[in-house]
Amino acid sequence: MKIAFAFTWLFNPNVGGTERVTDILTRELSKRGHTIYYIYSVKRDTDQSFDNPAEETFYIPEDVLLSDNGVQIFQKYIRAKGIDVVINQGGVMGTCRNFVNVPAGCKSVTTIHFDPRYGLDSLFMEQMRLRNRLALEKLKRIYRFFAFPIRRRQLKRYLNDLYTYWGTHCEKVVLLSDKFIPAFRSIAPGFPDEKLSAIPNPISFPVNKDCSEKRDIILWVGRMDFRQKRPDLMVEIWGKAHKMIPGWELIMLGEGPALDSVKDKAKGLPRIKFPGAKNSLPYYRISKILSSSSSEGWGMVLTEAASQGTVPIAFDSYASVRDIIGTEAQLVAPYDTLEYAKKIHCLATNETLLLDIREKGYETANRYSIESVVNRWEELLREII
Repeated sequence: MKIAFAFTWLFNPNVGGTERVTDILTRELSKRGHTIYYIYSVKRDTDQSFDNPAEETFYIPEDVLLSDNGVQIFQKYIRAKGIDVVINQGGVMGTCRNFVNVPAGCKSVTTIHFDPRYGLDSLFMEQMRLRNRLALEKLKRIYRFFAFPIRRRQLKRYLNDLYTYWGTHCEKVVLLSDKFIPAFRSIAPGFPDEKLSAIPNPISFPVNKDCSEKRDIILWVGRMDFRQKRPDLMVEIWGKAHKMIPGWELIMLGEGPALDSVKDKAKGLPRIKFPGAKNSLPYYRISKILSSSSSEGWGMVLTEAASQGTVPIAFDSYASVRDIIGTEAQLVAPYDTLEYAKKIHCLATNETLLLDIREKGYETANRYSIESVVNRWEELLREII
């Protein structure tokens, strides 16, 4: 089978979760005899810095893709390579619409790598966040408060239009968990039942039970942006937690547009580091606790951490988190930063509890092996082709 993964950016596994998932799927699908192509529309400096496993990559600039003849260029490439199915990885991105306009003989699938409500429920909190300490920003926040109902309607309308578009142009829309189906239905109530499926993300690394390198480290991994990841909340939590657990340190791994703002917020706090965008595996192996973003589609960092014996903790703010985390000691009411700090303290000071949850985490990670996840993908693709 010839499969093309399409997205805004090339699938560098060291840049983001969607990219890492695609890289993992590509390698396993290739091992099973499938030919994989990558199609993307925006170049990044990191494009040449990884071992690209695809048979071939095709770059079509975003302004061309979205132009009148963009579909023709895209379809010409699909026909020339004899591609059987295009998997659009940009399920919440309107700029990816033309990736599902495939020619006759080819099928299309769209995946949604986020909570289908895409920050709708946390929008008010995001709008009320102060971006800086200037008086002008405080005035802007007042404006955002009164503009919030309009912004919320706009976002919901945008998502409804986009999901409706996928429904009329794709054979399947794939969510990351069955638990997301009600959330998806709340946005697109008329979406055809037969076109909706759910497949979780696989774990990124083989399960490793060697914990000899573990130190008193809390790890945060994610893209530094305020829309969903909310690294500023982790800094706020650390402001409360560091006093409870002297000797522990926080490492925040990742880059993004909010990095400078997050560093500024962290000024004056002890034992906090920002290494930038790095291979996360060595950091999982030395950390005892993993702190998650405020909202996720799947929470890939949670399964990655569990596979390396790092105990994850997360806000109970998205449906799929309970597919991965099974104990109340690891779940925090959204977005209670004081409770979060207390639960970090509990895990950090109770070695017996930490070890017990670590063992359960290995079982969770094994449920999402790459073999089992790709089996489900092959089954879905055979169904539509």
